[in-house]
Amino acid sequence: MASEAALEKEIKNEFAFLGWTYIHIEPDGIHIPKGWPDGLAIGMNRRVFWLEIKDPSDPYPDPIQLFYIQLLRSMGHRVEVVTTVSAAIAVLEEEERRQ
Repeated sequence: MASEAALEKEIKNEFAFLGWTYIHIEPDGIHIPKGWPDGLAIGMNRRVFWLEIKDPSDPYPDPIQLFYIQLLRSMGHRVEVVTTVSAAIAVLEEEERRQ
């Protein structure tokens, strides 16, 4: 089973292959608090969404992660929790189909 870091690296590579940029968000406790989503996906035509990447053996976000997911969603951002590369690509493909 792949670690979250290995899963994130594979997602980043797949997104790049599909023409998207994936930016890893590294919490430092000062500027970016712990619990922030793992990364931001940026595509053409203002398509942007956040990903929280979880290990399939522990697929549920922690309470602090849920807080930031709900905060971002309340501000109109798309935030998805994924446990596989295929799930992340499905989010990307759905985003590309949106008008």
